[in-house]
Amino acid sequence: MSSDLNLYIHFNFALENATKEVTIQIAELDFKALKQGGYKLCFAKNVNEEFDVVWQCYSDYLSTNVFSWTPQFQLFGTNAFIPQQVIKTITNVENCSLGNTCVLNEAGFLEKQKSGGNVGALTMENQYGFIHGGLKQLSTGISGQMLSSPVYVSKLNQLKGEILLTPKDILCVWFQQSIQVGMMISKKPSNSISLDLTSEQSLTCLYENQEWKLI
Repeated sequence: MSSDLNLYIHFNFALENATKEVTIQIAELDFKALKQGGYKLCFAKNVNEEFDVVWQCYSDYLSTNVFSWTPQFQLFGTNAFIPQQVIKTITNVENCSLGNTCVLNEAGFLEKQKSGGNVGALTMENQYGFIHGGLKQLSTGISGQMLSSPVYVSKLNQLKGEILLTPKDILCVWFQQSIQVGMMISKKPSNSISLDLTSEQSLTCLYENQEWKLI
């Protein structure tokens, strides 16, 4: 077996083992009320101890829904954090792995990742100046579609220097009307559930009588 093929197999095996999955079940009466009210099933992820971006949201959910993700990330920059607005990416988007660094050079261009950085975090080496650092992550939605979309943007404008982005496998799930993927949120949504998959591969929860519970 060639070394390249061996590396590919090990990489995909590692990603498969690192896949996290949640199953969302909705009781019949709640399902009908949510659909009639135009509510969407929403997900956000913990980055830098915050839930501040709508990672994914769906109006075509069913009574049982599966959502999963792998540790595949991209860095980007934006020029503002405005709650209830959708993020506008103003830099190029660059792949980056945990423990690695991407330089945002003086021209405002994100360079290819390089090794070296904080373990468990992604680093943007900001040589440009005022910027809001952002992070995207790959997920597989309830319909089976894979998509890389924003999970975080820093609330504060960042000066030159290192910008650390530390994702955790803690998911926030809730229902909400009038919401979009990539919308910035100022705080953790009300009537939501936090699912901690730090040491778990999968979890299942139920929404019944307008309340969440693990099952």
